[in-house]
Amino acid sequence: MPPLELRIRRKAQPRAEGPPLEVLRDVALDFPTGSVTAVLGPSGCGKTTLLRILTGLDTAFEGSVHHRPRRIGMVFQEPRLLPWRSLADNLRMVAAAAGLPPPRPEALLERVGLEGWATRLPGELSLGMARRAALARALAVQPELLVLDEPFASLDSESAGRIRALLAELLAEGRTTTVLVTHALEDAAELAGRVAVLTARPGTLSALLDVPPAARREPAVLRAALVQA
Repeated sequence: MPPLELRIRRKAQPRAEGPPLEVLRDVALDFPTGSVTAVLGPSGCGKTTLLRILTGLDTAFEGSVHHRPRRIGMVFQEPRLLPWRSLADNLRMVAAAAGLPPPRPEALLERVGLEGWATRLPGELSLGMARRAALARALAVQPELLVLDEPFASLDSESAGRIRALLAELLAEGRTTTVLVTHALEDAAELAGRVAVLTARPGTLSALLDVPPAARREPAVLRAALVQA
């Protein structure tokens, strides 16, 4: 497949008073099939808005998105599991909505370290477990594009490290184009092959670089590479 192409000339949000708030400006990115790209930038620079545009959830912008795949898996900042449905049902519902055959929830949950939890409700999970369940739900649609919005937010370092290692193992299969929004260099260093850096609002692309082999799993090395970019 050709690369997923994102072209944002301008994105502004309406406000109750005053002129619209400009969120993004002049962001042009290509995402080659199978690549893993981390998007870094300060709070409020439009990273989540960029993801919403990329996935088609937000169409009110000046620009275009080309070659968007049909199957998109999303992991939001909050797990957003349906609390009245079992984990298995949460996975089955997204697969059905994508027009796919019923998945094997037990196998998907086992992949994220939740074997034996298929019949449990989301309220029975810790936050780290809920984030793993949300990742399994994203995988249930057999995504061609996987989008992750701060998937380790509010987790302690040990839990974040476990989920980061799990995600690195899944992404190493190289079949899914992945875009990860994060504030943490640790996430980018361990997971991404490329890093896109946005400025403060309005978010503008200030740097795009391949993560050098020496930077893999070494946030300090990646930080130095970003300073030089």
